[in-house]
Amino acid sequence: MGSDRRFHFRRDDQTLTGVEAGNLEDLQHEVGSCEPTSLSHHLVRGDLSRWIAEVIRDQPLARSVSEIEARARLHGLHYADTVARLALGEILQRRRFGAFGDGGANPLDASSR
Repeated sequence: MGSDRRFHFRRDDQTLTGVEAGNLEDLQHEVGSCEPTSLSHHLVRGDLSRWIAEVIRDQPLARSVSEIEARARLHGLHYADTVARLALGEILQRRRFGAFGDGGANPLDASSR
């Protein structure tokens, strides 16, 4: 995938971290290990769901990620670095291994308690 289509992690609007994702496996890994401020920056802006919808072209996954982003906007950095990070990792892993949308437990259910 060309650099212009890859997801570029940022600390803020002007500062790239130098980390990129070109597929869901890369994205899952980087979401699990990126700086809290970087993850929060992308969640608040809706960047992850937009990239998944536009580049990966997976609308159901994009909608699920968008729900996590909406909660992160409401709850802030601590939520993004804990609950959202775990929920995103689980959703991305389930999608990668074909278990997404299988009627199993929604990781958002556990995060909303």
